[in-house]
Amino acid sequence: MSKNWAVLVAGSLDYQNYRHQADIAHAYQILIQHGFHTDKIITMMYDDVANDPQNPFPGQLYNNYSRVDVYKGVKIDYRDSMVIHNNFLRMMRGDKELKRKGFKVLESTEEDNVFFNFADHGASGLISFPVADSLEASELQELITEMSEKKRFKELLIYIEACESGSMFEGYKMPNNVFATTAANGQESSWACYCDDSDLGTCLGDCYSVNWMHDTDSFSTSDRTVEQQFEAVRTATTQSHVQEFGDKKVAHENLAEFQGHTTWKQKQESLAVLHPPDQLDSRKAHLAHHYQVLKRSNDLTKRRKALHQINLDKMRNAQVEEVIEWIVEASVGKLDSAASQVMTEKIKVNKEFLDGKQYAQCYKSLVKQFANCFSMNKVPMSAKHYYKFRNLCKFSSRINQSLAELKAIVVETCDV
Repeated sequence: MSKNWAVLVAGSLDYQNYRHQADIAHAYQILIQHGFHTDKIITMMYDDVANDPQNPFPGQLYNNYSRVDVYKGVKIDYRDSMVIHNNFLRMMRGDKELKRKGFKVLESTEEDNVFFNFADHGASGLISFPVADSLEASELQELITEMSEKKRFKELLIYIEACESGSMFEGYKMPNNVFATTAANGQESSWACYCDDSDLGTCLGDCYSVNWMHDTDSFSTSDRTVEQQFEAVRTATTQSHVQEFGDKKVAHENLAEFQGHTTWKQKQESLAVLHPPDQLDSRKAHLAHHYQVLKRSNDLTKRRKALHQINLDKMRNAQVEEVIEWIVEASVGKLDSAASQVMTEKIKVNKEFLDGKQYAQCYKSLVKQFANCFSMNKVPMSAKHYYKFRNLCKFSSRINQSLAELKAIVVETCDV
């Protein structure tokens, strides 16, 4: 008899990223309410937000303005320093050593369906994990292909909430029985919503995520297909272009095959609004509190502080651009024609890139090194420029620079 498995991952930390952990906690509650067994849900979450000193409602997380707690009862299997991409890969592969140490691992078979939901920051060809860690597109694709070949699932459904998340699957020929949707295409930000709560001072959800969960709550999962949910979410998510990839046969399955069979109706007052007016580019969502102060407060001191923080963020973003420009100049020279290509060209992640693993490894190494100066969690807008590191790796042979030399340039420039 087939069993449903679910893997839920919140890849960020810090109160400013409240929404990612709220998204995943809410997803957990939805699966439980639709009849999922707790032993078949694997959850990775840094778990620092619910009890963060900045949270005015300790021990609770809200995913919309209704203030229905989605945190209570969530069983977190990997938290704190265990939330790293390597443990994610090991867990998905059913690593025996992790299991021996008492950690839950995915033990699905060819008779079981698997639902994977991820929420965090992203960039060209990668999604973020805490503390300057990330999962590269090639690593995720290799995992999916391997799981298919080893018959680790009957069907696999993937939902990814992250900026540029479409780049995780661009050019990838997915195996049969795998279907994925993403919050954005490969070159744009995803969007946060419910960003106008004056008490919490942060965005409570991500638009793509709250939209798919609203859809699941609004219909019987036995009568609603994955494709119908995709179309509804694509329509409701107005600021980014929700994407779909893979086997349409999976898209024609009922949601019950992945999100639970039990019919459950959420109380009307706690339903998410499909078109929240208070949306922010995910890479600006950390400024939500300061925007609220400027919008609501007549206190001149508070307004000055808020404006200062917004301007400080602009200065950090400008600094990131300047440092990356220095890195490119140090690598290829001001006059080299490659320089302009490195700074402007956005190559497709797979078609020209992932065929050579050395390029993917080069990219990840440079991003990790740069994140020691400007991490995606601390300076979200920095991820907007990561494609330039991908281009540097692409041109590395042409400019006669080894990976070690490129990394040294990043280190030296960041230290300036």
